[in-house]
Amino acid sequence: MIQPKETIYGSYNRYKWFKKFLNKDQKIIDLGCGTGSMITIPLIAEGYDILGLDLDQKSINYGKQLLEKNKLNTDLLACFDFATISFVPDVVILSEVLEHIKTGELEQIISLVFKKLKPGGLLLITVPNGYGIFEWESFLWYKLKLGKLLEKLYIVETIVIIKNKLIGDWIEDHPSSLDTSGHVQRFTYNSLEKLLHNSGFVTKENNWWHIYKWTIEQSFFHRI
Repeated sequence: MIQPKETIYGSYNRYKWFKKFLNKDQKIIDLGCGTGSMITIPLIAEGYDILGLDLDQKSINYGKQLLEKNKLNTDLLACFDFATISFVPDVVILSEVLEHIKTGELEQIISLVFKKLKPGGLLLITVPNGYGIFEWESFLWYKLKLGKLLEKLYIVETIVIIKNKLIGDWIEDHPSSLDTSGHVQRFTYNSLEKLLHNSGFVTKENNWWHIYKWTIEQSFFHRI
């Protein structure tokens, strides 16, 4: 069974935060769900009424395989436009999605969510915090090609072997998405709140947490 677990990306923190606002009587949409492995499928397994939507067919196909493997309804992940949904959701989740959306499309999407939501409904959002460690990671790992250097020196592979000797084989992990689009937005709390308020939303709660996310650190310490 797909079970949420904490990672250096703060995955389980996000999952717990979402669940604070959810109950099993709500109709929920996980918009931009990717493979569904982080939010949609664990919530399905717990009995929530949730539909995961994503425009990347490969990600949806992967998620459907996970659902089938775990004997869950494969129709609860779908690849179609949110604008065409035929029911009124109580909750829409946008988890690590908005940073991938171009500036000209951001307000359109938020306004569409406002229009589709049940009056008094909830929009739950998480995004990376502005210009932070993710950007440094990308610069060092890809621009300076530190990742290729470590791979050529077999450092990552060596650490994997040592970790498996110490703690056994790693638990199977599933990608959150197979879409390779990068981050094109850098939000601060104020800029995100302004975007939402401009579309008619009011802030009910905000929260943040600091998880140390770095590819080098992940290679060494992820799941130890």
